[in-house]
Amino acid sequence: RELKIEFWNADHSRRIARHALPLDHPGETWQEFSVEATAPEDAAWVRAVIHVSGAGPEGALLVDSLRLHGQPAPDHIQNESLP
Repeated sequence: RELKIEFWNADHSRRIARHALPLDHPGETWQEFSVEATAPEDAAWVRAVIHVSGAGPEGALLVDSLRLHGQPAPDHIQNESLP
């Protein structure tokens, strides 16, 4: 079980980077988990993944919400592309 962010190239053929947080002991009470990552320069798209395997008849993993948000590049990077 893990929560992860993956960065991929433009044609989705190559994963460029992966940042993951193991969800080893979810427990019976609600918990908040988060993963932060900076996109590599050559990343064209990103996806958030909640990965679960080996689930059995004992309990469940419930997800209340998932938020993926970006931040603008610093001014010195944004301005480099201006003519």
